[in-house]
Amino acid sequence: MSDPPEQHAELLQQHQRDLNCLSDENRQTRRRALEKLDKLAHSPHPAEVLLSLWAHALNPLVLKLFADPVEKCRELAITLTTDFFERVPGTAPNTLSHLMPVLVARLVPTSTGVAEGAEELRLMLLHLLGLTLEQCAPDLAACLSEVVQVLSASLSDAFPDAKKAACAMIIKLANALPEPIVPHCAPLAAALQPSLCHQHSRVRAIATEALVALLVLEPSTLVDLAPQLALITTDRAPSVREQAVHSTAELLARIPQRRKHAPRLLPLLLCAMSDELETIQLQAQAALRTLGDLLATEQIDVEEMRTTDQEVAAAAAAGTHGSSPADGTSSAENAAAAAAAAAAAAAQGARDPPPLLLGTPFAEAPHPAAAALVASQLRSLLAPLLKELADWTVKTRLRSAQTLLGTLWLAGPAVTTHYDLLLPPFLRGVEDDDEMVQQVIRRCICLVGCNCDPTVYLPLTLAQLSPSTTDTDPDSGVVGRRGFCLSVLGALMSGVPPETIRPQLPQLAATVSQPSFCVPASSAEDDGRSAYTATQRRLCNFIHELVSRAGSLCGEAPQCFFLYSALMRLAAVPSTAQKGFAAQQLALQVLAELAEAAGLASSEELHKQHLPALVQLVLQAENYENWNTHTSDWHLVQALLRQCGGDVAASQLLNLVPVFAKLLDPKQDPVLRGTALALANQLLDTESFARAPELDEWAEHLFAAMFLPNLVWRAGKAAEHVRLAAMTCLSKLVVLPSLTPAQLADQCEAALPVISGCLDDDNTDTRRLGCVTIEGILRRLGPTHLTHNWVRVLYPELLKRLDDANDQVRVVACGPLSALFAALRYSNTYSSDANFDRTNYQYLLRGLLVHLDDPSPQIQSVVMGLLQEAMHLDPPVFSAEVRDVRERHRTTKLCDQLIEHAQSLFDGQLV
Repeated sequence: MSDPPEQHAELLQQHQRDLNCLSDENRQTRRRALEKLDKLAHSPHPAEVLLSLWAHALNPLVLKLFADPVEKCRELAITLTTDFFERVPGTAPNTLSHLMPVLVARLVPTSTGVAEGAEELRLMLLHLLGLTLEQCAPDLAACLSEVVQVLSASLSDAFPDAKKAACAMIIKLANALPEPIVPHCAPLAAALQPSLCHQHSRVRAIATEALVALLVLEPSTLVDLAPQLALITTDRAPSVREQAVHSTAELLARIPQRRKHAPRLLPLLLCAMSDELETIQLQAQAALRTLGDLLATEQIDVEEMRTTDQEVAAAAAAGTHGSSPADGTSSAENAAAAAAAAAAAAAQGARDPPPLLLGTPFAEAPHPAAAALVASQLRSLLAPLLKELADWTVKTRLRSAQTLLGTLWLAGPAVTTHYDLLLPPFLRGVEDDDEMVQQVIRRCICLVGCNCDPTVYLPLTLAQLSPSTTDTDPDSGVVGRRGFCLSVLGALMSGVPPETIRPQLPQLAATVSQPSFCVPASSAEDDGRSAYTATQRRLCNFIHELVSRAGSLCGEAPQCFFLYSALMRLAAVPSTAQKGFAAQQLALQVLAELAEAAGLASSEELHKQHLPALVQLVLQAENYENWNTHTSDWHLVQALLRQCGGDVAASQLLNLVPVFAKLLDPKQDPVLRGTALALANQLLDTESFARAPELDEWAEHLFAAMFLPNLVWRAGKAAEHVRLAAMTCLSKLVVLPSLTPAQLADQCEAALPVISGCLDDDNTDTRRLGCVTIEGILRRLGPTHLTHNWVRVLYPELLKRLDDANDQVRVVACGPLSALFAALRYSNTYSSDANFDRTNYQYLLRGLLVHLDDPSPQIQSVVMGLLQEAMHLDPPVFSAEVRDVRERHRTTKLCDQLIEHAQSLFDGQLV
């Protein structure tokens, strides 16, 4: 600089004492001097004079005070320098050579640490460096090494504001010195990495912006930094994610060799497509459209699609061995073909989106150029994503799943050749422990169903359901994997367009029509049964998705019968592992949906169509002779007959009677007979079954050959339950018109002794129902068919029931006695036309009159009603019998009423 002008000399002389005080040992003196000199920057002196004063006098003295032991003096020295930089033009260039060593000494740590211990002063020094960059950027190129040292040190500073200031400086430096800074981009990018994970969101956001500014100039570090950028796209702070999307879009727009680096940068935008905030989703979509527009103006070079990064190429090769070309074509040519296919599919526009994708950005068609780019790079994009889907942390799995979703959306039909690689991760993730990961994976599978050829992915998926030859008793892991496969199938079907699903329906339905893969063996433990139950529910959900997507197509042959068979076999599975009947109820709900899809009014109509064929299919092998309580076919027959209408069940009696005859053989296991009788009881309770004309042909056979033999007494609790079930069925059968009085009369010689023997059974309900059955028989036989011998067998047994230990049985026993009176042909002398004589009549009356004095008012009432019916047979005999016991009763009121009534019947003439 030239000699100071006269004004400079005057100003120097005026402040010489203050300049001298800057070196004084007293801290207060130095402080006062700095405060006075700071006012010079705000004084009206010409800038040339102030600059000359700074260059010749202030510069060395003030910069020396940056290391003053007193913090306040250091602060005032930095403030003084900053004020001169801001207010006196030319100060920064003249100070640069002296300032940089000072900044390095104060901010770059040594073995003893950072020289400047006050974090606020470190921030002020960085602000001073920023002013220097703004005022003399070209001159700063000569000392970039020192600047990089200072910035790298500040990026590791514990003070968050210092980190933010350093990041802002890097952004300015990259814009001001794009070429000189290139050699320093790698160390600065490495220093930025910790800031990308800082606890403050603002630090993470500006660090992302600074990193992108460096990567635009030197993208070679992208290989190492891509994982860090991927973490930013799923940052917990929306502002950071928004900055990540903006920075990634800018980087893709400005970076050279865009296609080469796309596999690492595109996942960041693709992941943002699934962000929870709609604004970030829209920002990512806009970035992809912009990128697509840029790509559309470029010439696609097949050779450029070859990735040169060895790590990505090796990972892709290791992960895509199943999709290598077998026809001798190069991978670049395959990539070009995939790009063309993806672009063509995207240009056609979005078809009707499946419900699983509604409300998401993936319901629309992607940009054709962006789709072509992703399809061309699909091989290298998938490898790292599929690896991360197996990570143990939820955040990593979610990020990779969201990125995979965007990748599949853009790739479109190009995914078809990679399905063998996608299937294992789909099987793992479709039932992920985290609900968000599970939802995203299902959307991924749905997109595959939308865009890929079903003839490719269906055989691979269905093969997972086929049990191997050695898989006779699969463990819960195998069963669970089959369940996950069903979940994958359900998600696939939710995305298959209805117009393409028709050819696949027979194959899909036939595969699940025999769901042996989810029916547990009888010896399975509870834990294993739980896995089976979960797989059954997944099969129901799969059929539900199939019916929902295909609609009326599922009601066509042959798939309707296959689906009906699968659902009924699921509905027939016994409850397992304390899970209740959730899977069975779900199967019946889906059955109703299938009926609606087939255009039928209800499930009963579906049974009418398909039950006969299924019953014949089950019984055609005639293996029911070996059935037991755990046989799945027996469970299926039970479920079919319980769920269909009674008339449909009756129409199958020709096929089912031999089965029931075998199952109700007294030599069979009591539990097996009990299940068959329970089924027969439910059918007889059904009005349409009871009125069906088919029952007329088989009612007598059911009575004599099936129910009656099971009333014979045998020891054991199980046999007792069988007798009760058989008596229940008989009590309902004997009152039906299908069993005629003549048929009953033909069977009574053998039946009445067996039935009356059950009146002494240990089980109260058996005794009670025995009385009900006899009442029904007597009312059906009437006076015409009831013989003298049968009356003599029955009425003593019925009188015994009036002494039963159970009052309910005593009351019910009056029913058959009343029916007996109605069916008697009485004669007080012997007659071949009569079935009841005077002697037996007197014996019966004496047995009834005992209970007229019963302690129970209820018993007195019902016996009173019986006696009023009995007096009509022979009023004189009746009146005499009542008079004989009248005085032995505690009260004569009832006897007197009966005598009075009987006298009125024979006009007062007593015998």
